[in-house]
Amino acid sequence: MNYIVFDLEWNQTINQNNKNKTDALQFEIIEVGAVMLDEDFNEISRYSSLIKPVLHQKIHPIIKEITKITDEELQTQRDFKTVISEFFQWCGEDYVLCTYGNQDLMELQNNLEYHGINCMELGIRWSYPMMYIDVQKIFGLAQNENNEQRSLESAVIQLNLVQDKDFHRALEDAIYTAGILRKMERDLIFGNYSLDYYRIPETRQEEKEIKISGHNEFISTGYDCKEMLLEQPYLYVTRCVICDKKCRKKIKWFADNSKYICVSVCPEHGIMEGTIHVKHNKIRDVYYAIRKVGLINDEELENIILKKENIKERRRQKRQRDKNKKLL
Repeated sequence: MNYIVFDLEWNQTINQNNKNKTDALQFEIIEVGAVMLDEDFNEISRYSSLIKPVLHQKIHPIIKEITKITDEELQTQRDFKTVISEFFQWCGEDYVLCTYGNQDLMELQNNLEYHGINCMELGIRWSYPMMYIDVQKIFGLAQNENNEQRSLESAVIQLNLVQDKDFHRALEDAIYTAGILRKMERDLIFGNYSLDYYRIPETRQEEKEIKISGHNEFISTGYDCKEMLLEQPYLYVTRCVICDKKCRKKIKWFADNSKYICVSVCPEHGIMEGTIHVKHNKIRDVYYAIRKVGLINDEELENIILKKENIKERRRQKRQRDKNKKLL
């Protein structure tokens, strides 16, 4: 199996008055660059191509300044379908996609959707939900910066990689991303795959729990509104990440800002935290949930208990304030 480290450059509309006409594709891909690595992360080959735009035909001034790509260059290039077909032929059949951040993979699928491209016809045999390697996330974990998203240039500087290429061109950024990937510990990389959420299950029958990076991850099908989604009992079931048996709740689900948290117990394998995040899928205009379940230690359990008590106390104080206002 090979690793395809890829990067994209894209253009967007200059005239904001035309925004409603181009909502279907905010960012149009104008360049693809990639590096193919073998199982030991040795470079095998490279791919690079510009793409002639059909929607945003005039390069945005900021994009032009950053990438140095000109309108004249793009007008002589091939169309998106031709280039992307060639790119995936170059990728081969057995590979894992690697990106710096999650936006490139999302915009690639946005562009495929917009151009009405049938992936199977192009030989793109992705299985869904799709797992990939987010090098930005891996770098953050290596630096113990789980919530901070470092720029590609910042990561290159911190790792003392040779800076002999300009940033903000697809192939050059893919080469830098591959360099960062090589610097990461293998256990960290393979223990922290990411799951792409662009395509969610169409029906309940397509839903499934995925074992990924030491935890269970579940993506629900879509519902018309959040309330309907949160009424589904199956959403709150937690299973052991080791034996798959249904767990007993130690701390029932509670709301923590934009997510929901619970603690469950497997008699054989220990204590687990469950989290639910509600998301909006713009393509289908539906709401779906991502549920994750993973093992936690005693310290993490104490933090959850403290968090729930703090939330409970804040709500109590709010009720008291509201009551006092009514008495005034």
